[in-house]
Amino acid sequence: MSIRRLPLEGVRVLDLSAAAAGALGAALLADMGAEVLKVAEPSAASAPEPPAYPQHADRNKYACVIDARHPQGRELILELARRSAVFVEDRGGDAMAELGLGYEELAAACPGIIYVTSPVHGNEDPSESSVGWAASRAGSVMGTFLAGAVVAALYHRYRTGRGQHIEVPQREALASFIGEYVVARGITGAPPPRAGNRHPLWSPHGCYPTAEDDGWIVIACRDDAEFHALCRAIGAPHLAADPRYATAAARKQDEDALDARISAWTRALAREEVFARCTAAGVPAAPVLSSTELPRDPHLQARGFWEPVSHATAGHSLVEGPAWRVRRVEPHVRIPPPRFGEHNDYVFRTLLGLDDARLVALREAGVIAEEPGFDVRH
Repeated sequence: MSIRRLPLEGVRVLDLSAAAAGALGAALLADMGAEVLKVAEPSAASAPEPPAYPQHADRNKYACVIDARHPQGRELILELARRSAVFVEDRGGDAMAELGLGYEELAAACPGIIYVTSPVHGNEDPSESSVGWAASRAGSVMGTFLAGAVVAALYHRYRTGRGQHIEVPQREALASFIGEYVVARGITGAPPPRAGNRHPLWSPHGCYPTAEDDGWIVIACRDDAEFHALCRAIGAPHLAADPRYATAAARKQDEDALDARISAWTRALAREEVFARCTAAGVPAAPVLSSTELPRDPHLQARGFWEPVSHATAGHSLVEGPAWRVRRVEPHVRIPPPRFGEHNDYVFRTLLGLDDARLVALREAGVIAEEPGFDVRH
């Protein structure tokens, strides 16, 4: 029997994110089938994101515009929250509470709501040392953490009927990726050496130059058999019997000389030729691709990973599809990244049931907007 529904179909998510962490987390939920309502503020249009950003972070979302600072705007958001299962924000601190949209207010108005926030440092007892800390790729990482936490909370609500208040601090989540090095220092008492692309045990394991201008390929040998295969591929089978390289420990001892020997081979060949020879020999390898080359990667093309979309300001482009597959379900970019306020009618008329007179009054009060560049000051 074929499955026709995506896993989160029927789940509505209210996305009030202001940065990549919440926006990308909500996008992953949308990829899983959730109906995500992206709520932008009228003033946000005066400082638009770079053209690529909405393509990347707002796929599969519906867009509406509400001024959360306005009392009537707050009421509209609460009405939408009552019709939603999940509320996402990533501003941290007291920003949402000052708008009357903190967890306590939402939980009182919407029993069972799953309220998830992704502040940079965490909302409880932030230390002075956190001031000024930032990580350029935090958003991409945090989106994955956030989506996973929401799915777990939805399952909890399914079993118990109770909502959750979830905090996913960006600094703490990123710190967890280096936990093994913190543990290692606690054991040895010394900081681990900088490894670059090298592995603590395997050798060779690195990124090697190829004949192209700024061409690179990654090669990794995990055991003696793969190293012997690499020696044959580079036309130097005698290296496998050289005492300097006969074992993994020996190869680590003389890694600089070994890397120089491999680099001399790779530098004389085109990247694809090195890749083909390594693959034929059974040696793990992969070319380093630029953002221009990645959409042409044969594997990703064969998997249908990149999908064409069109945006009013960003134009036509490819965006990444869902990075996961569920058997008998094919998640895709079902809704192109929306224009500013594109789904106002759906949100205000269909979901909230507002009539023409009410919509006119809200526009005149600056609570909602449909044209970019509209700004309201209170």
